[in-house]
Amino acid sequence: MGEVPERVHRLLPMIKVVRVASSFPGAWLPTSDAEAGAMFDYAQCTFFQVNGYLVVNDLIPSALIDKVQAAARCEIAEHVRPYRLVGGSIARLDQLWDRNIVYREVIEHPRLLDAVEDLLGPNIEYLTRRHNHLTLNGPKHQVPGRGGAGLHRDSLQWSRPIVTVLVYLDDSTVDTGATRLIPGSHQLLPYVGLPSDGGGGNHLAEHEEYAGYADQALICEVPRGGVLLFNSLLFHSAGANRGTSERMSMTLGYRSVDELQPTPVGYAHLVRGQAIYRGNDVDTERLSWQGDIFPTGSESEGR
Repeated sequence: MGEVPERVHRLLPMIKVVRVASSFPGAWLPTSDAEAGAMFDYAQCTFFQVNGYLVVNDLIPSALIDKVQAAARCEIAEHVRPYRLVGGSIARLDQLWDRNIVYREVIEHPRLLDAVEDLLGPNIEYLTRRHNHLTLNGPKHQVPGRGGAGLHRDSLQWSRPIVTVLVYLDDSTVDTGATRLIPGSHQLLPYVGLPSDGGGGNHLAEHEEYAGYADQALICEVPRGGVLLFNSLLFHSAGANRGTSERMSMTLGYRSVDELQPTPVGYAHLVRGQAIYRGNDVDTERLSWQGDIFPTGSESEGR
């Protein structure tokens, strides 16, 4: 595959586009601006469905970012586990939900949840078994020949994707290894097999079905306090930090409440709305069709 061109993405003013069928199961897609939510209008929600991502600048307050960075640097200095090393230096703090409470202030920040709600609907869970970490991308974290993390997906297939949220605690620029992504790649072949590293997504370079797509990647610059939201099936990667300064970010994962999950699970924390169960195996007497939706004797009855 060729080198990724140094094209830089900055979100342009949205235009009205034709609505398409959602590629994100369970996604909330308004039919007009009047139905849109607190953060995004109809065109922006449609942009997310078609292209797989959205950028929101200036979402997280600077004072909160200062608190998060101070907590992270303290934990790094004290080698608070769990963490991961790259090039002999701590490059990632894992299990943010169970660390300093300041991380939850970002995870549950009202403006961030407003943005997620516009994409997923009112009932939202935060996941601790996907993402849930803080990352450092600095000159000392670069591995020769690696060129930044390879383009990959965060989910294996389409039936249960999540919204991945990258919160930038420093300016994310070309020099500091800004995120690369391939617009619309969440709609490519839905499943091509397991990754070689045992992870929960796919690596583009491992599958010939995706040959050539790396050349379509854009570089997505986002300022401090901004966020990048994307469908977890979108191919993306961190860029290589070629500068002299370190870039810190948080990687978070959200999903809509699973209406077929009858009891809570320990890795999914309700952060907005309510847990709902809509399975057809309990309390069937309570259900009412409110009219002859399925007339007696119809082919659909009993399905």
